[in-house]
Amino acid sequence: MDVGVKQKVGGALYPDEVDIAAAAFEAALAALGTNRANAYAVRRCLARYISAHALRGELDVETLRDGAIRYLDNGFSLAADSLASAARSTGPK
Repeated sequence: MDVGVKQKVGGALYPDEVDIAAAAFEAALAALGTNRANAYAVRRCLARYISAHALRGELDVETLRDGAIRYLDNGFSLAADSLASAARSTGPK
């Protein structure tokens, strides 16, 4: 997060800030394409990232979009690695 970004007090966004967060969410969905963006887990992951960062004061659509996509890619790849590792450790010996 940038130094100039300030934390929101009270945990709420103003209407114009909600519009920015919604635009970032829609932009992230568009960047992912319809096949991937339709999954509930993907949409939830994007929404959680964008809402958390908007509440922390990050209100740039492109920054929110790019960060949410990076978060999604890292989160899902880490989950896949974790599952693969668990399968290897519990497999036949």
